[in-house]
Amino acid sequence: MFSELEYKNNVLHLCDVDLSKISDKYKTPIYIYSKNKIEKNYLKYKNAFEKNNINNYQISYAIKSNDNLSILKILKNLGSGVDTVSIGEIQKAILAGFDTSKIVFSGVGKTEEDLTFAIKNRIGQINIESYEEF
Repeated sequence: MFSELEYKNNVLHLCDVDLSKISDKYKTPIYIYSKNKIEKNYLKYKNAFEKNNINNYQISYAIKSNDNLSILKILKNLGSGVDTVSIGEIQKAILAGFDTSKIVFSGVGKTEEDLTFAIKNRIGQINIESYEEF
């Protein structure tokens, strides 16, 4: 599954980093992410669009899956957009440096405050989920 994840001398490594040293220093549980794997996965999506001559697209990462600022910055630097469902997630995307034109605001039950915030911040796309929201 992860080519970067392997055992060497009975010690688990991620991208040639000895994970036991990280767990000794920072204790467990700890979340460790591979920038290399994130980049590879993003580029697989991008290459699939380009291979099929699709030029007008935006890959958007759903912040609700993981709002780690470092991960968001990696994706932003790759050219990704971001899918948000709250003012807090929009603020996190802006903090990570996403251009507001690459922010999609989805989700049911958006309040007038939510929509006003999104409009004032020139969010690139607001998905209307119901007639009442419209």
